Amino acid sequence: MAVHDVTPQAVGPAGAAAKRGRPKPFSFHDYVVSILIALVLTVFYGGYYLIQRTYFFNAPPGIDPFYVPDKVIAVVGMILLAFTFLIGPIYRYFNAFDYLIQYRKEIGIVGGFFALFHPLVAYFFLPLTFPQSEIPLTSVTYGAGLAGSLVVIFLIFISFQNAVILLGANRWWFLHRFGLRLVILVAVIHFFCIEWNTWVQWLTQSAVKPSAELLYPWMPEPTTFAGLFVVWVVIVRLYETVFLYRDLGLKPKPIAPDANLRLRGRRFFIYSFWVLIACNVFVFGRWMYYFSIR
Repeated sequence: MAVHDVTPQAVGPAGAAAKRGRPKPFSFHDYVVSILIALVLTVFYGGYYLIQRTYFFNAPPGIDPFYVPDKVIAVVGMILLAFTFLIGPIYRYFNAFDYLIQYRKEIGIVGGFFALFHPLVAYFFLPLTFPQSEIPLTSVTYGAGLAGSLVVIFLIFISFQNAVILLGANRWWFLHRFGLRLVILVAVIHFFCIEWNTWVQWLTQSAVKPSAELLYPWMPEPTTFAGLFVVWVVIVRLYETVFLYRDLGLKPKPIAPDANLRLRGRRFFIYSFWVLIACNVFVFGRWMYYFSIR
């Protein structure tokens, strides 16, 4: 999402007070970097699925050929959107990563396109998984996905500088801030409603016999790692909202002038990150013993 064409520059290198900046001009370099990040994630998750299932497009009978590609698209889009939401805290707490702020808009837009491509593939190319006549668009799960897609389209549509001129910088900035939060909310609802039963089933009874559809059932579903990452991002942002800023995050955050707030935020970020790592290690090792004795 072009969440920050008019970037609320929370803190300059010298700790200047928060202020809304000028619209960010188009940057081919920043789009290339963002697309490369998306490609790296795509290759990683695609390779993981290929190892876990031993197929990518050549699915066994009864499985849609585009089932795995669509899963990869969905996971990558979710991670990119969540990372867009995380760049703000990284920028505020760690001077070494100030450069990430320049890619926030482009990463958001690339993630938005992935998020839009996912439902299109699911609707038109997954007839076995999602029969068109049986998709309940009014349900919480699919209604949230549809709402998220509409908001993503709106945010991309107003990503251009002409929209800034038409809406005014302050209103434009607010719409993007509010829009991103709404997208994250509905995307998390959709993502967790779709994947929750899979995660619980895998954690409780994954040690089953291999099948043509799933050669290595002991390997965790890749969406599990993405889900942990998304939960961590939400927790970091909620910590800021509840304990540091005590607002809904719709205003600039002049954190640098207050060294105590910055220290508290950085500590929470680091400690919670290590908890995230521990959770990932636990998930990956959950059925390792079972696999080792087979």
